[in-house]
Amino acid sequence: MTRHILITGASSGIGEAMARQAVARGDVVTIVARRTDRLESLRDQCVVGDAAAADRIHVVSADVSSEDGRATLVELINADGPAPVTDLVNNAGFGAFGRYWELTIEEQQNQLRTNVEGLMVLTHAALARFVPRGSGNVLNTSSVVSFMPWPRHAVYAASKAYVTSFTESLAEELRGTGVRIAALCPGPTRTEFSDHLGPRGMDAPSMMWMSAESVARIGLRALDKGPIINVTGVRNRVWLYPTRLIPPFIVRRVTGLTTAAF
Repeated sequence: MTRHILITGASSGIGEAMARQAVARGDVVTIVARRTDRLESLRDQCVVGDAAAADRIHVVSADVSSEDGRATLVELINADGPAPVTDLVNNAGFGAFGRYWELTIEEQQNQLRTNVEGLMVLTHAALARFVPRGSGNVLNTSSVVSFMPWPRHAVYAASKAYVTSFTESLAEELRGTGVRIAALCPGPTRTEFSDHLGPRGMDAPSMMWMSAESVARIGLRALDKGPIINVTGVRNRVWLYPTRLIPPFIVRRVTGLTTAAF
């Protein structure tokens, strides 16, 4: 069966880099985002120097935070044909920085609609197809902040904690089915998301930052095979380890003091 990867949030950052790498290695890729112009530009760039890639990359404009957008993608996942969807990458994500009560409730709700509800709906549709077939892979983009509280990112961190826990639970449910699920947990990554937050949103030493291309390579490996939880980079894994040993109130206070400085 032809490998067909559906990637949400593919108009920039990790999703865009993953799409480029998947097309380059010969996979069929459906790229999904709200910004159709960005997706079409990505498709055109992938075709340069490789005319055959035109048959391997498809553009779908959809917003995973909306019911209509999800319905479009569920229909695509359920579609039969010569190249049905075999892999799902839930990469679409949204974050807002600030004190919870000072941000609009609409911003907070949109984070949950995108980061949690959209991911949950698409994963359900994919597994309902993959499990009876006995094959398929799902990759959910989470974050290192899923392992700790992150003041001024309260809803975002909570949504990513959901993603990590959800993925681990489903991994056990899927044992023996032939279907795999994994979570990608990036640390600081140079993307439009980090640019949007600016220095207020994520303060980390320069050595902690990774490129979207490096994180995408780890993501594709995780999609193919590997551990269920994939924290990107040795430095991020080393940094996270003590948080498992330190009392939660200390972790909470330290992260609070860090973000309060911006």
